[in-house]
Amino acid sequence: KGYNYLGAKKIASLPTNLPQSLEELVAKVSSVHFYLESDDSMHKHENFINDFINTFTTLGANNNINNANSGCNGLPNNYIYYGCNHVLICTPGQTINCTLQSGNTYQQGFAIFIDWNQNNVFNVPAERVAATSNVPAAASFTTISFIVPANQPPGTYRMRVRCAYATPGTSINPDTQYGYGETEDYNLIIGGG
Repeated sequence: KGYNYLGAKKIASLPTNLPQSLEELVAKVSSVHFYLESDDSMHKHENFINDFINTFTTLGANNNINNANSGCNGLPNNYIYYGCNHVLICTPGQTINCTLQSGNTYQQGFAIFIDWNQNNVFNVPAERVAATSNVPAAASFTTISFIVPANQPPGTYRMRVRCAYATPGTSINPDTQYGYGETEDYNLIIGGG
């Protein structure tokens, strides 16, 4: 009592947000370490060797996505929402072929999720619409496909594309925080949107 985690007497003028126990210090250091690993210079846009989706393109829709050679987004948690920049416009019953490529060094599995019921949750397994069953080699192109449900009503749906280091796409979850990988969200529009 009366001593901080370093064994020195507490000083009244210390900032109040300092860790007050060894456990708090370890938690803060661990979170900083994770942040540095997931947002350091190796994740900058111009770096082409780390854990990210370098290319995501589609074929088979009325309006396809062509997000090639995008590199890592460099944003916190390697998450980016492309909104209106890249939009997939579909018709019910269409088969959408998705081609993905990771960076040059680390192999990544890929998975695609669509919030078909618009409840703001990607329900697994029903809304995991496509995934690699293995972990493709780094920088290789791989194609996975999904079919837009024949009775899907018109509207705008959130589509999530994820990669995770050394993880088969069938094991990737839509909201798990992976230490190495990237998440890209897009809009998928059926009909007039």
